[in-house]
Amino acid sequence: MTDSKPTEESRTRQVVAVLGCYRGGTSLLARLLPVIGVPLEGELMRAGGCNPTGFWENQDILQVNEELAAYLPRRGFSPNLEMARVQAQPGYPLVRERALEILKRLFEVSPVVGFKHPATSRLLPFWQGVFEEVQAGAAYLIAVRDPGATAESLRVNFHLRIEAGLLLWLEHLMRALQFTQARPRVIVSYERMLEAPPEQIARIVEAFGKTQQIDNTTIDWYAQRFVDRRLQHAAGGSRQTRRLLTDFPLVGELDGLLRARADDAIDELGFMDAAQSLIARFDRELPAIRLRYPCLADAERSRISRAGVLYFRLRHEGVRSTLRRLQERLEARLVRVGDRRRNY
Repeated sequence: MTDSKPTEESRTRQVVAVLGCYRGGTSLLARLLPVIGVPLEGELMRAGGCNPTGFWENQDILQVNEELAAYLPRRGFSPNLEMARVQAQPGYPLVRERALEILKRLFEVSPVVGFKHPATSRLLPFWQGVFEEVQAGAAYLIAVRDPGATAESLRVNFHLRIEAGLLLWLEHLMRALQFTQARPRVIVSYERMLEAPPEQIARIVEAFGKTQQIDNTTIDWYAQRFVDRRLQHAAGGSRQTRRLLTDFPLVGELDGLLRARADDAIDELGFMDAAQSLIARFDRELPAIRLRYPCLADAERSRISRAGVLYFRLRHEGVRSTLRRLQERLEARLVRVGDRRRNY
């Protein structure tokens, strides 16, 4: 009798990761996880500003993602995220070890854990390797918000140009689909969740094969506390955004495909075939997009302007928390510099 490799669903330890773009509805889905029996453990980013009900991001995982992003090339991500180049960096083993320790610590509290950070959509090859090493299965919730509204919100909150915001949405969703193929996943429309929370929650629970019943009181509490149309600060794209959308036909095509799957208007096999075609087109067309919009190079370097992030954190996390995080990043950078010098 031969041993068979356990499937994602059969493993005792389980991770549920929320994927999507910044300002794309990921916080709304992350807060849903405890409602359906998936706890959010660890130190979470506190609520404030554009997310008054909470960001629900694990601070330790966020820091790991920031460290990984620092190792990636300035010109952005290749389809495989150039992981071989990242793994060759002197500080990479420390980052990976820290990620392993974070997950092991979370699993000491619960055999099922959830987390959310938008950058995970592009860093999934790294995290999937970590899941494998701690012998955890993984399932994914992919949030889809109108790309024009997402780009508008990124402009308002992160001072990102509309073109850069549209590309940010495009790459996050493309990579989320690419790296979750043939894995348990549910695609959820942000707008549908605002319109009909009970129906969307039932759809998610059924897709994940959960058997427990969620009482209406809990659903009503979640809907009243966290599903609020007044919190949708950028409800639709401006005239400029709608005009720019014509320059990004892939955005409209991907948005249409994702919404068809979120509405169960297309089955998973048909969806996978169409998604693979769009991913291949995106990889072919990305160099031309960069040439047409030179401003995107800087946006891709950090994905969100560094000045915008600093302003955002000072405003929503507080001065003390922001300074502590900057100190931690400086110390980590000094470690990397010391490693490089010892290698020469």
